[in-house]
Amino acid sequence: MPTTTEVVATALSDENLVAALTSPGGLTAFVAEVGRALDVWLIDVWSFDRERDAAVYEAFWRRAGASAAELAVVGTRVALDERPDLRLLADRGALVERHIDDPDLPRELAATMTRRGYRSSIDAPLVAAGEVIGVLGLVETRAVRRLAAAQRANLEHICRLAALGVETATARRVSTEHADHLTALLESGHALAGTLDRSAPLTAFSAAAARLLTDVEYEVDVWLRDENGSFMRVAAPGAGSAADGSVDALAPAGALAPADTRADTLVLRALERGRPTQARTGGEPTRLVVPLVVAGEPAGYIEIHGRRLRRFTPDEVAVLQVLADYAAIAHEHARLGRSLGRQAAVDTVTGFFNRWYFSERLYSETARASRYKQPLSIVLAHIDRFDEFVSRNGRVAGDAVLKGIGRLLGACLRRKVDIACRYADGEFAVLLPNTPPFKSGAVLVAERLRATIEGMEFRNEDHELLGRFTLSLGIAGFPRHAEDAEELGGYAEQALIQARELGGNRLQVFGAPPQEPGQEDDSEQDGQDAPSVEEPAGEGARADDVLPPDWDDDLT
Repeated sequence: MPTTTEVVATALSDENLVAALTSPGGLTAFVAEVGRALDVWLIDVWSFDRERDAAVYEAFWRRAGASAAELAVVGTRVALDERPDLRLLADRGALVERHIDDPDLPRELAATMTRRGYRSSIDAPLVAAGEVIGVLGLVETRAVRRLAAAQRANLEHICRLAALGVETATARRVSTEHADHLTALLESGHALAGTLDRSAPLTAFSAAAARLLTDVEYEVDVWLRDENGSFMRVAAPGAGSAADGSVDALAPAGALAPADTRADTLVLRALERGRPTQARTGGEPTRLVVPLVVAGEPAGYIEIHGRRLRRFTPDEVAVLQVLADYAAIAHEHARLGRSLGRQAAVDTVTGFFNRWYFSERLYSETARASRYKQPLSIVLAHIDRFDEFVSRNGRVAGDAVLKGIGRLLGACLRRKVDIACRYADGEFAVLLPNTPPFKSGAVLVAERLRATIEGMEFRNEDHELLGRFTLSLGIAGFPRHAEDAEELGGYAEQALIQARELGGNRLQVFGAPPQEPGQEDDSEQDGQDAPSVEEPAGEGARADDVLPPDWDDDLT
């Protein structure tokens, strides 16, 4: 081995270096050729990705052989914020020699070199077109090695060739990444645009971004414009990173945050321009706002907070813009899908949901009540002698009666809690979650409705008198009467039949003794205190106010 002041003479030739550089091994073959010729212990090459403020580990060679774990690191990208030593080399652009016996070697650096067994470390910049594009590093563990003037010149020549290799490797990688991104972007975009899930602008966008931006750490919020022009946040995502694409929603997928927000300057600028806009202030992480545009109008925006202290690159912004376009399409599809679904499930006369929807909710609400150990009641209401009225006065008059009773029914229910549906011609069905089927619960609601209808004189839109009407009501509860949804519905129908057979204008709880209209319910309680029933919404309440939570907050 050489002494501390000598360097082994090299026998490198441009022919050998160029041959290695242009071989299938590329930079890996090149650093192996250089390492063997210089008789160093270790050599590696890094390239700098200025747009991403990162460094890419391009090649590695060690005389004693590299482990599988060490070779697996080749090709990875690391943020310069995590490697201040590489940032210093990128900014300085000058050859740096460090030796374990240097009297002015910083203490921390000396400790690191001692721990790793380094005797000498030499880092040389790789320059192209006046810009530092990478660094070539030499490490010696066997003895201190210092470069003489001739060896410095020789190393500079090696670095010029290495810079050509880095440019070639970078161009090849960028080309491959672009091709892969284009394929993944098309696949992700089609999948995103095809979903009808309300949470698509959040979950699908995040998943697609995670797949395409594999080295970007971010937090993402999706905001949708409400009818009043303010913005509401969809769910409440936690921090995620494109490395795993995780999104920890703090609210149910697709839910709206309870409070709205006024758009700040950055958001307004992005919406006015109709294109992505980013900003960094006070050393904070970059904010990128990408508008969601539908039919030329902003339907909302996606806000991405970069967790690394750098701006998003043009390529990253372009990817996010395309994904946002697909997300906007998905949002519009979901809105139209919900609108069509609502139209299909809504009775056009009363504005209540139809019997099909009621059956679906009956099963889901029964399952919910069973899971959370809560009571659930059904009230079925029949308009007494409604068929006779329609036969005498016609369908138009019958629909006017249904509309009027529907409005009164809606006023007797808890908004966003109880579920009212048109069950059949002249019949309504109501699901009362967390409500027992007795006088402090469903009976109270049913009697309020019966008394209200009995005391009301109905007129049509032309104020022509239609008459007075009464209701027969059947009540059944889970788990007091039934063990499942099918039994619950069947028992409520039996109770309704009994109420009608007793002459109508009365309510009947399944299994309870018959009662006269307005009679106090003395039926047995189910052993638990019933929750109080809220007061009705008031005379101004509309039938279409009584909607399930998943459709009531629909955004246009």
